[in-house]
Amino acid sequence: MFSKVYEKLKKYLKENYKFILFEIFLILILVMPLPYYINTTGGMIDVSKYIEVEGAKKSKGSFNLAYVTSYRATIPTYLLSYILPGWDIENVGDYTYNESESASDVSNRGQLSLTSANNAAVEVAYTKAGRTIEITNSYFNVFYIMEEAETSLQVGDILLEYDGHELTDTEEYIEYISSKKEGEKITLKVLRDDKEVNAYAKVKMIDGEKLVGISIYKTFDYKTDPEISIHFTSSEEGPSGGLMTALAIYDQLIDEDLTHGLTIVGTGTIDSEGNVGEIDGVPYKLKGAVKQKADIFFAPSGSNYEEAKALQEKNNYDIKIVEVKTFDDAVCYLEELD
Repeated sequence: MFSKVYEKLKKYLKENYKFILFEIFLILILVMPLPYYINTTGGMIDVSKYIEVEGAKKSKGSFNLAYVTSYRATIPTYLLSYILPGWDIENVGDYTYNESESASDVSNRGQLSLTSANNAAVEVAYTKAGRTIEITNSYFNVFYIMEEAETSLQVGDILLEYDGHELTDTEEYIEYISSKKEGEKITLKVLRDDKEVNAYAKVKMIDGEKLVGISIYKTFDYKTDPEISIHFTSSEEGPSGGLMTALAIYDQLIDEDLTHGLTIVGTGTIDSEGNVGEIDGVPYKLKGAVKQKADIFFAPSGSNYEEAKALQEKNNYDIKIVEVKTFDDAVCYLEELD
């Protein structure tokens, strides 16, 4: 029985091997990822769907995150990018800080950026609304590792101790590193995947300073009154939604409807002081907002705003573009609307 099946299979492969090889080759061409990403017109997401403030009212309009549509290029899509308008190629290396970084490093950094942005958004919105927020725990996360570094640390590690000292203040940590000799090894205790792990980093002279070659991002846990929960999906990351997240939270904390029934979209980072920072991909985000008939587009002050206005004038977009330097700028603009 088995021998008959084997003989039939062998005969089929012998008679059709050229076709089979061609199919395999064709599949590889169609699906094999290239070291490029394709960026094109994005869209927007109602951020209020991710935010739940206890006892919050329901507004008539919406606050929306703007995003860029981006996906890994294959041979067919790479070739199409030279034909289709609005399909732009970007090197994979532009998504990493150095050549040694892995995809997980990039993803971990993106998640850290999102957490930090949400932390700042909550702090800014609750403070502006005069509501209670208490920071309960702080975390010092490894955000980036330089190519020059000699260390066993990984992006996403939470630093707990350095040479037996509890890490509670970054200035004290920096001063300690500066006091060490070049080439000395620092023993570190970190939290990695919810487990305490020992790591090390050597002191190096980088750009005239004694460093261990890492940058640190601070995040925190908090208690608020009223309570809030934020539920972004695992596929969403990065800091670009900070401003709109803060506005959506603030809108749920006040009695007035800050949306005025409008579809409001925008982009921009936010820090704990309410400053709005510039971000990449504004043209793709603006195109997506126009496509979905948004009323207002908030753009960070500077080159982001100038880029958005130039694109609006070029294409005669029917949307109000508002330049913002701070969270208060956006709030004041909306409060003054009829």
